[in-house]
Amino acid sequence: MNLDEELMIRESRWRGRLITAGVLAVIGVIIGVGAYAFFFRDSAEKTRPTEDITVGRATINANLIISGIAETQLVSDLSFRTSGRVQSVGVKVGDTVSQGDVLASLESDGLQNSVATAQANLALSRARQTALLEGASEAALAAAEQSVALAEANLNLAIRDVEELLEGAGEPELTAEEQAVVSAEAALNQAMRDRIRLLDGPTDAEVASAEQVVISAQIALNQALRDRTRLLDGPTAAEEAAAEQAVISAQAALNQALRDRTRLLDGPTAVEEAAAEQAVISAQAALNQAQRALDDLLAAPTAAQLASATQAVVAAEASLASAQATLDRLTDGPSAAEVAAAESAVAGAEQALTSAEAGLASAMSNVISAEAALRAAGTAYCTAVPADPLCTPFDIPLSGASVAGLLADLSDSGTDPALLPSISALIQTNSAYEVALNAVAAGIESVAAADAALDAAQANLTALFDGPSALEVAAAEAAVTAAEENLALAELTLADVLAGPEASQIANAEDAVGSAQATLDAAIASRDDLQEGASAADIARADDAVRSAEAVLAAAVASRDDLLDGADAADIALADDAVRSAEAVLSVAVARQDDLLDNADAADIARADDAVRSAEAALAAAVARQEELLAGADDADVASAQDAERSLEAALAAAIAGRDEAVRGPKASLVEQERQSVRAAELAVEGARIRLRDAQIIAPFDGTVAAINTSPGEFLGPSPATPTIVLLTPDALILKMQIGETDYPNVHLDQTGIVIFDAIPGTPYPFRVVEISLSPSVTQGVVSYEVIGALVLPPAVSPPAAVSPPNAASPPNGVAPTASPRPAPGMNARGVITTGASVNVLAIPPRAIRLKAGEQVVDVRRNGQIEVQVIVTGLSDTTNVEVVSGLEEGDILVVPVLVSGSTSQADAEPTLPSGIR
Repeated sequence: MNLDEELMIRESRWRGRLITAGVLAVIGVIIGVGAYAFFFRDSAEKTRPTEDITVGRATINANLIISGIAETQLVSDLSFRTSGRVQSVGVKVGDTVSQGDVLASLESDGLQNSVATAQANLALSRARQTALLEGASEAALAAAEQSVALAEANLNLAIRDVEELLEGAGEPELTAEEQAVVSAEAALNQAMRDRIRLLDGPTDAEVASAEQVVISAQIALNQALRDRTRLLDGPTAAEEAAAEQAVISAQAALNQALRDRTRLLDGPTAVEEAAAEQAVISAQAALNQAQRALDDLLAAPTAAQLASATQAVVAAEASLASAQATLDRLTDGPSAAEVAAAESAVAGAEQALTSAEAGLASAMSNVISAEAALRAAGTAYCTAVPADPLCTPFDIPLSGASVAGLLADLSDSGTDPALLPSISALIQTNSAYEVALNAVAAGIESVAAADAALDAAQANLTALFDGPSALEVAAAEAAVTAAEENLALAELTLADVLAGPEASQIANAEDAVGSAQATLDAAIASRDDLQEGASAADIARADDAVRSAEAVLAAAVASRDDLLDGADAADIALADDAVRSAEAVLSVAVARQDDLLDNADAADIARADDAVRSAEAALAAAVARQEELLAGADDADVASAQDAERSLEAALAAAIAGRDEAVRGPKASLVEQERQSVRAAELAVEGARIRLRDAQIIAPFDGTVAAINTSPGEFLGPSPATPTIVLLTPDALILKMQIGETDYPNVHLDQTGIVIFDAIPGTPYPFRVVEISLSPSVTQGVVSYEVIGALVLPPAVSPPAAVSPPNAASPPNGVAPTASPRPAPGMNARGVITTGASVNVLAIPPRAIRLKAGEQVVDVRRNGQIEVQVIVTGLSDTTNVEVVSGLEEGDILVVPVLVSGSTSQADAEPTLPSGIR
């Protein structure tokens, strides 16, 4: 006999018996549970009270629960585009600005002058271009005709001179020649003086005077050009708006003055009298409170105060003892019990880790088995129904849509009965596979948690053996010191209570009583003044205010009318005269400055020498002429006179040619040259304006100033590390939300929703979906998409001022408006998006539905009997479920009565669908 085989037979026999006993035990438990569910639960349901509900119609909304963060719709970090020193900051944090407003500017006097100069140059270029395109003016043609007439007159004079020369000179001409000699001598003396002054050069005073004259002339010319341009352009929109605003402000001031006068004559209103009376009552209450505080201070400490101070001392002593015990425990080292507990924790953590790893291995094995079963079921189903979309390809696990389709086929009476086992098996194996996957995920988390617990236990054990660190000992010592200080403070407080108040405290309390008494007296005086009504002096001051407001209004209206009427012909003519006069003055000043600043060079001296020699020659010529006249004309004189006649004929021909050219108009090359000159001047103006704008911060949109990081006088570079001004839109908020990939197909633009902010509980805010991101974000394998909604905010209501101004209008019914709560950027919100709706469908409450044999059933009262009816449901929310089939409108459902824990409830906060508060 083989002993090993005998042992194996015996071992196998006992194993079979144990397995059989276990299976029988499980079957017994299942039978017992089923019997209880069948008998006892049915009896309990029969004894539970019920109510009848009529099947009706309702609208059911499908809601998607979301969470998000509020952000501003627009935010802009603004900085200067150039470097410089800050000249002004025209706003402060919290100010509301409009698009185009200048928020801050750098020192830009030079830039403004550059713009003005560029504009003046542009105006001159345009004027030259206009004059060139319009051709010669009537004045220019008249000047040309005048030049021709003058040339003709000079020619006639030359002809007469020749004739007189041929006839001979008489006695009067000798007298004229003598006068010419005297004039030539005077010219020679003047030329010699000019040469001496030229060699000496101009004085400093002459140079400074000439420069000042040029600067003044240039400024006057620029101002005249700007005045003329402004006069021709008419008032700007800003000037018209300013004039209109001045009229509106003056009208408002007049209306206010009239209202103040009327209110003064009518006497105080009931609200004002009530407010004055309330002020007296409040002042009396404050006086009583101050008096009670003084009385309490003068009285001896109560038993409660002594008990509180004594209790504080006891608590401080207990805290000191606890801190000292902690310090002693740290310095004495761990006890044997602590070490044993730590070692036991390590062993338990190791055992938990082993168990978790075994569970994970089992779960992974179950996944393999479930996957095989699911694929086998899929193969069987796809063999029977190869055209089903889920078979091409067959992906696991099945999607929610595929499972929903299989469930619909399973409940459809038209489905082939032969397919029902395959469909049921496919659904069950898919559920088992998903459960197995979830078990693996849970197993991984359990292993990670057990591993972390083991690390923590080992670290705790190591820390026990290593002992406390110097930092922990120092912290414990600091705790002991702090407890000692708290004990000392509590003992001092107890001593103060026992000692009573100090003289300074009594004096402060008495001062408070006196201040409250003064406040009461002032309130009583104000109430008495209000009840006595307005005096003659008050009425006179109100009349003066009305007259002053009427005068201001009349002046504002007159100013606005003058501005809107524009410039007439006389104004334009005056502006043109001013421009021409300024140009002439500038030309003269520049010429004089050039003459003064140009030091005498060799050419100037040469010209002066030539002038002297010319004067000497003129003198000699005059003497010779005198002698020649006395001697009579010769052939050379006649020839010279004839040459002069021919020269004047040539000058006449040139004058006629100039007149003809003025009549024909400018050449095309000159027109193009002037056009390019105007374009260059326009570019110069635009460049100067851009440089000026770069030295300003201009609001890009309507918003509110959120931050200012500069101040006047500070020097800033073109790209500072922090934005100079931050502008945002607190009244235009958006809600940024993240939705999962399964919810993404159900969200569309213009869908509406509602949220409640954690910081503003009980106040719902609606929103509308305005943007859905197409780019997903993946975090630890979870795919999500960003959705942006535009929040609908209530209109802001400014809170009432702390102190009302005199004669201020009272609010209706004496109730001041209060500020509505408004969300701010960065607040967290929770809510829902309505993704679908079923309108006017059969609806029943969810508590009426129960499961029986895997189907949804309800109890229906028909012909006095309760029948079990199978139904198919559709869309649902927290209060209703859509009934697709199985019921009709008007059917009576028998539903268990809900039992409330209390008969009355306080008014609950507003909640959103899904119970979000």
